[in-house]
Amino acid sequence: MEQRSGGERRIRVAVVFGGRSSEHAISCVSAGSVLGHLDRERFEVVGNFLSHPRNRRIRFVCQVPDGGEVESLFELFSGTELPEREVYDLLGVRFAGHPDLTRLLMPDDWEGHPLRKDDAPARVPVQFKEAQAPR
Repeated sequence: MEQRSGGERRIRVAVVFGGRSSEHAISCVSAGSVLGHLDRERFEVVGNFLSHPRNRRIRFVCQVPDGGEVESLFELFSGTELPEREVYDLLGVRFAGHPDLTRLLMPDDWEGHPLRKDDAPARVPVQFKEAQAPR
C-alpha cells in the first residue's frame, strides 16, 4: 500500500497501524529530486514502515517544495536520526523537530547540497569529511 501526503500534513504511523509504536519499525527514510514533473513538487521524501503484528508494510510519499520542510519522525522512531540528517545534508530538505539537523557527510563549511543537481556536472569536486587527500 502506498500513501501520498502533502508536506503540510503530519503523519502519525502508530495511528495508521494501530497498537503500540514499539511493535512497528521504519525500514527506510530517503528522498529524491523529481525535476521535470510539472505537476509535482521539487522533492519527494519516502518512508517505508513495517508492522510486525499485522505483517503489513506501508510506504508514505511526501512531496516537498523547494525550501520546504516536513515533520521529523524522530519522536516516533529514533532510528530516523541519521537518515534524516543524510537527506538534509545531500538534498537540503529540512525536518521540523529534528534534534540535531547538522551536516553528516559533507564538510561543515560546504555551501549547497550536492544531490540537488543545481550545479553543472563536475563543476565542483566533492570531498567527504575525514577523506584522504588524492594521491
